[in-house]
Amino acid sequence: MKLLIADDEKLTREGLKNGIAWEELGIDEIRLAHDGRDALRIAETFLPDIVLTDVRMPHMDGIEMAKALKERFPELSVIFMSGYSDREYLKAAIRLRAVSYVEKPIHLNEVSAAVAAAAKECGEREILHRIEAASPELNDTPVPVPRETDSTHVDLIRSYVKAHYSDTALSIKAISDHVRLSPSYICTLFKSETGETLNQYITRFRMEKAREALSDPRNKVADIAEEVGFTDSNYFSKAFKKSFGLSPTEFRQAMTS
Repeated sequence: MKLLIADDEKLTREGLKNGIAWEELGIDEIRLAHDGRDALRIAETFLPDIVLTDVRMPHMDGIEMAKALKERFPELSVIFMSGYSDREYLKAAIRLRAVSYVEKPIHLNEVSAAVAAAAKECGEREILHRIEAASPELNDTPVPVPRETDSTHVDLIRSYVKAHYSDTALSIKAISDHVRLSPSYICTLFKSETGETLNQYITRFRMEKAREALSDPRNKVADIAEEVGFTDSNYFSKAFKKSFGLSPTEFRQAMTS
């Protein structure tokens, strides 16, 4: 999923880009714009899914820019940021059906939550489009997405991880191909349904399997690392220590002492 950030303050733009774990929210690509005009120019070729924009910018403000982008990309999700308590801007944001309105000074957790909501909205639209494409005769009929779909997809994701955790090629892309949903959507869905990111779940599952294997003294640490999907045993040891507070060797010693 693509995100376009528009703000005339360079520190804000860079701070947002570097201060949030975007991949965990399903954001694969980010572009930065220094005002509304710049954002319009970038959007023509970048084709963003979500725009995070300041309201007040020189040359063209965020509201005017968002209106122009909405005409070009009707399904675009927009999040406004503003340091001004201006009711007119809020009204304009509502009319444009903005996903959220974040007040400055910016709190990164609020921005993360707003982008996660936008990503989920984009994912839900994708599901509807898939249903409509599969059943053209339903195009003129509202199609509800069953609530159980979310939990079913999460179960499918967990099952896939369980079956492929030892595979070094296990990735979010591989999982998304398996469940036939976009990488951005499954990341957002999994975090929403379980409270942890998909990468966190994969790592936790692998570490639990590694801990089980360490109980058998015949298993070498390097072999265990390979069995749970790590090609580098040193990296595996660091990941294990981060999870349990002890290195694999220290953990094994603690079990036998």
